[in-house]
Amino acid sequence: MGVRNGLLASVAGAGAAAVAVDPAGGSNAGLVAVVWCAGAVAGGLVTVLEDLMSLFRPVAPSVTD
Repeated sequence: MGVRNGLLASVAGAGAAAVAVDPAGGSNAGLVAVVWCAGAVAGGLVTVLEDLMSLFRPVAPSVTD
């Protein structure tokens, strides 16, 4: 889990650095806000992916009769 979080943090850092440098052609503030929000949602989903997957796993039958 630590590796995944480190990878997500490094990708987020690279994206933040790319916005800070202001790539050629400039950046549209509205588009940056939309992309940032979409990235935050996607990152949150990836972080809780194991919990979401457990919702769709079959439930083992109970042995207590």
